[in-house]
Formats: sequence, C-alpha cells, structure tokens
Amino acid sequence: MLHIPGKYITILQVEIEALEPVYQFLKGQNFRNIYIQPVEIEIERYVFETESAIILQSLISKAPTQKVRKVSTTTIEKLIVDLFCDSQLFIAFQGSELVHIVNGFIFIFIIRFYIHFIGQDCLFLCTLLLTFLTRAFGSVFAIS
Repeated sequence: MLHIPGKYITILQVEIEALEPVYQFLKGQNFRNIYIQPVEIEIERYVFETESAIILQSLISKAPTQKVRKVSTTTIEKLIVDLFCDSQLFIAFQGSELVHIVNGFIFIFIIRFYIHFIGQDCLFLCTLLLTFLTRAFGSVFAIS
C-alpha cells in the first residue's frame, strides 16, 4: 500500500441470524461505534467520522473462508472482490491504491506458489526476484 489509512474499521461477517445477537454482545462488552450493515449515508456520516468502528455484515454463504490458527477468516480472493465491489466502504482503497494492493497479492501468491511446488531451493531465486521488482516498481512488492 502506498498510503496508510488513519482510521480503523473492523468488519465482522456473520450469519444473518446472528447480526443482532453479535451486536448486543459487543455492546455488552462496552464496544462503541458498532454498525449493522450500514448504507452509504451512514458510512459517510458516522463510520468515517470515528477513530475506529465495527461493521457487522451478513456473511454470504458461498463466500470462501479459511481457518487461520483455528479462526475462520476471509480469503485473499474474497478480500479483492470486496474491495472492488464495496467501493463506498473501501473508498480509501480505490484507484491506484487498489492496483497496488492487487499487485502485491499477486506477487505474494507467486512466491508462495514457487516455494510450495518447487521447494526451498527457489527461495534464493524468489529473494532475487523480490529485490528486482522492489527496485523496479517501488515498495508495492515489499513483504513485511
């Protein structure tokens, strides 16, 4: 990413029947600025005006998920689709920023693919390629 947003937005996607109970649970835990499926005007007026916000969205049943350390989370593919499709919520990541994000994902995928299928022998080659691309295209290819 070229620019780092100054706001924190946490997006929780849960089954549609769980939206209200999760909202009530978070309120009971003294979380503030919780919004259930906000529309464009609510996003502009309230979500973007706070330092941090929690947005509850209904989970699409066919959306790909993955387990990371026993926690169900989104996949990179779904994240990219969400960035493209929900341009109001992800307005800070549109335009050239979105291009940099997608290019970074593609590069990470290529490195992981080579390491997985070719093995650790290609690690030196991947490091060399990463160095070349970072110098040629800037920090979009830097992996932290």
